[in-house]
Amino acid sequence: MVSEEGLLISPIVLYDANLLYPFHLRNLLIQLGVHYVVSPRWTAAIHDEWIRNLVATGRQTRERLLRTRDLMQLALPDADVRGYEHRINSLTLPDRDDRHILAAAIEAGAGTILTFNLKHFPENSLKPYGVVARHPDDFLCELYVADEELINAVVDAARRNLSKSEPSETEFVDALERQKLVKFAALLRRARR
Repeated sequence: MVSEEGLLISPIVLYDANLLYPFHLRNLLIQLGVHYVVSPRWTAAIHDEWIRNLVATGRQTRERLLRTRDLMQLALPDADVRGYEHRINSLTLPDRDDRHILAAAIEAGAGTILTFNLKHFPENSLKPYGVVARHPDDFLCELYVADEELINAVVDAARRNLSKSEPSETEFVDALERQKLVKFAALLRRARR
């Protein structure tokens, strides 16, 4: 998006915690912010949730995930939303525990909540605040159609970030597909034929 002054403006997108569990998806979403495709937002509570849930699986240590969180904060220092708590009690959502997500989106001026749990964020609850909930697969496909070259560059950069595992293009796209980005993975495969 371009402002009246001709400056590039990245849309503000609040990332729900469920997007930050899957490693490859998290990496891609951070890269979208690094490339200024979107302006990601999150809160300390969102970080606490995804870290707590991953630690509970036994696959990652809390210390390692805290380092990951700190690297995310370092890469995107403006992403942290604060001062949203006063909004929570006035909001109504099917799951009361999700109200902090909407409150943070409103406080941040986000137009989009990116989440796998669309049913938790019905349109009639979000519309008064100018916010929509989007599934990451649909959202990424729209970004891809809007600027295929840019999104391919973001995907390539996200894959190259994985210097320890060094996945091939095919392995990376396969991982994104397993992390519920089925349509987006199909677009990426088509472009890499």
